[in-house]
Parts: sequence; structure tokens; C-alpha cells
Amino acid sequence: MAGGSSRRSDLAKKATPICQKTGKAIDAVKQPANLVQDASVASAYFAKIVPIADNGMKDLRKLKPADDIKPAWDAYIAAQQAEVDVFDTLLTKAKAKDTSGIADLQTIPALDKTVNTAAAAAGVPGCGSTGG
Repeated sequence: MAGGSSRRSDLAKKATPICQKTGKAIDAVKQPANLVQDASVASAYFAKIVPIADNGMKDLRKLKPADDIKPAWDAYIAAQQAEVDVFDTLLTKAKAKDTSGIADLQTIPALDKTVNTAAAAAGVPGCGSTGG
């Protein structure tokens, strides 16, 4: 189906730069070694990550996929948002010195896999998770 491939390609051309910019910005924030041991450090780290991730999601949500790709795109957006929501939860819990955030942090690798799978299915493999 050439039209479907073309539409996926068009979406990828728009989405991939957004994802790359967001990924580079997140990667530029050095993850501290004592992230799990120090709530203040975790809070400062996620205070930098959350706005970057939120802005990336805002830009991705502006894209309008073709109808035939929309279900896969929506699944990708939902998966990516779930990971961003964990970052927000981690920030909230770190600020509150709530140690249950450690368990939330451990969900990120599984979320990364879900994001990667959904990105590939939506035709935007360049939007796979960077691992946060």
C-alpha cells in the first residue's frame, strides 16, 4: 500500500525531529549517580526532565496522522505519555521524599520497550524511547 507508506513517511519526517530534539535535551541532563539515594537530587533532576518531556509531547500531539495510521499513532502517543506521566510522578514523589518513587523508577525499562514497539508500529522508529 504505497499511500500508507507515504503517509507514514510524512509523519515520520515531522515526528522524528521532535523526538530527536526532545531526546537530546533529556540526554543533556546528566542523570546523577545518587538519584535513588537522595530525594533532593532526584527532585532537581526530574524538575529538569519533566518540562522537556512535556514540551516534546505537546509538539507531537500537534501532528495529525492520516486516518489509516491514526490508531497506531494514538497508541504510540499513549505509550509515550505513560512514560512522561511516570517522570511527573517521580518529580512529585521526590519533592515529597516519598520513597515509593523508587518502585516507579523501576517501571521505566518496561515502558521504554512499550514506547519502542508502539513507535515502530506507528512508523516513527526514530521516536523510540531514549531511556529517560
